[in-house]
Amino acid sequence: MTKGKKQMDGTERSHIEFQLFARLFQVILTDRGTEFSNPTRIEETGDGVKRTRVVGIEMK
Repeated sequence: MTKGKKQMDGTERSHIEFQLFARLFQVILTDRGTEFSNPTRIEETGDGVKRTRVVGIEMK
């Protein structure tokens, strides 16, 4: 298998995984803890593509 073919297979697999993640986790509910203080880092990929929505809810 050539290096280019390996890279393409990796890209396709990542794309399929991205689509599956985005489909399964359209909205992620969280508490308002400090670990969720920057939801954009979870919601978007490194290049700014939206993959989910993070919604903080009040826990009682």
